[in-house]
Amino acid sequence: MRVCKFFWHGLKGISGFHLMDQEYNTSVEEDRRQYNVAFDFHEFSVSRDHFPFKAIQITKKPPEWRTEAEIRYLRNRLLALESFYAYSLILQYLLCKVIRFERFGRRRVIIKKGQHGSSFYFVFAGTVAVTDDEDGSSAFVDPSPTLLRKGASFGEVALLKDAKRIATVVCMEETELLVVDKKDFFAHKLDKELHREFLTRYNYLRKVEIFETLSNASIEKIAHFCRIERFHFGQVITSDIGESSNIAFVIKGACDVLRQVDLDSCPSYHKWLTKQVLFLKSKPQVKEKKRQDYGRLNLSLNILAICHTVTKTILG
Repeated sequence: MRVCKFFWHGLKGISGFHLMDQEYNTSVEEDRRQYNVAFDFHEFSVSRDHFPFKAIQITKKPPEWRTEAEIRYLRNRLLALESFYAYSLILQYLLCKVIRFERFGRRRVIIKKGQHGSSFYFVFAGTVAVTDDEDGSSAFVDPSPTLLRKGASFGEVALLKDAKRIATVVCMEETELLVVDKKDFFAHKLDKELHREFLTRYNYLRKVEIFETLSNASIEKIAHFCRIERFHFGQVITSDIGESSNIAFVIKGACDVLRQVDLDSCPSYHKWLTKQVLFLKSKPQVKEKKRQDYGRLNLSLNILAICHTVTKTILG
């Protein structure tokens, strides 16, 4: 009976809390309707696999309506894409100003072989296949198709040169893409910025001593594939040059090259270490020798002082 009473008192407390909570929620809903407060959990949700909802909403705006803060927000999300990261800071901001979002399902053909290029694409999520046929069906029967995943880009060559597509690209699964259309690309002068950066790379490489014997065509090809990166003070450029597959040239500024040495297998280190050990062993002997010399000097001075006193006394 006592247990039942305690249980009954507990239920009263729970029912009271329920009434208070219900009353509070009702007041919040009234305030929300009164001040027109809207909360969308998509804007605060974080997903590594999908393009954020807030970013999608920004890409729906015309380029002229996007604010500087929105462009910076898009850039921060796109830096995870390797192909986007390869562009310079100026081009990254220009791309974020014109880029739009698309989501396609499995088997959807994105670009078709033989058509003129009107857009180029960044893969943000999903997988696409590159095929030689027009409908992309061979990608689903080929045991090892050519695949592009998150971080890759395609279609820029046909767009820049106004050429026909040399391959078909089809979605292997649901895929999220960021698209740059031809009209926006040229309207915001991305082509001129690309050409300006290409000339900067070409002119520098043409002056590099190891490339003096190469033809202009070869230098152009290298300039197309390389990129300019900026590093801050104290930032590590590469942790192991020996393992790196790239060659870096310092265009402006200075950097330190630090070599990591295995001291156990370094003869010069062992030689230096032996000298230090011998020096430390000989150091106390030098001190002892100095003490003996000081003792002799003091004895000599005392003898001279005594002799001087005796002489003075005799003469006095």
